[in-house]
Amino acid sequence: MNFAYNLNIKENELAQLISSNNPPSIYEIFIYLFAKSLLNEIERGFYRKYVKVRKEEKFLKGKLLIDRQIRKLPHQKHKFSIEYNEFTENNLLNQIFYYTTYISMKKTNWQDNKKLLTDLMLIFEGIDLRKIDTHDFKRVHFTRLNERFKKSFNLAKIILSAFGEVMGEDAFGFFIDMNDLFEKFIYSMLSN
Repeated sequence: MNFAYNLNIKENELAQLISSNNPPSIYEIFIYLFAKSLLNEIERGFYRKYVKVRKEEKFLKGKLLIDRQIRKLPHQKHKFSIEYNEFTENNLLNQIFYYTTYISMKKTNWQDNKKLLTDLMLIFEGIDLRKIDTHDFKRVHFTRLNERFKKSFNLAKIILSAFGEVMGEDAFGFFIDMNDLFEKFIYSMLSN
């Protein structure tokens, strides 16, 4: 899984978990790796993106949507239908991270995980919490600006599919779809 999903999990990260007094659990290990890697990346800087916003406002800001403005009744003309781009942290990638943090918080029993996840919940306070489906994972595109979050994104995908929390999945297996894992492993081997 480390090689196929390009997780770059180091042996010293796993050694810290083995030396702790927590009972071993594969789910808890993946939650710890997700929370630790995401917290490290957020400390370097929060991911923000331009998001298109459509609103009804009393003042003109951005672009006036004339087709919507014309259809308004006379008593609604005091508000403008506008569209503008806002540079915000409330984007799809952060919503996936927040939902994964929320689900992991409910499922974990380790105190180390609870502490890390509580810190993440406080960081993601301004992000919308919504249920994630398989199409949301496909809509995330990585660029130079958000490439550093790829490890956390792959771990979030594994955690949500492991707990059966991803809408749109027909069936969820023991932990991960072995056919998908094998295909990604072979692809990684051939590409290298």
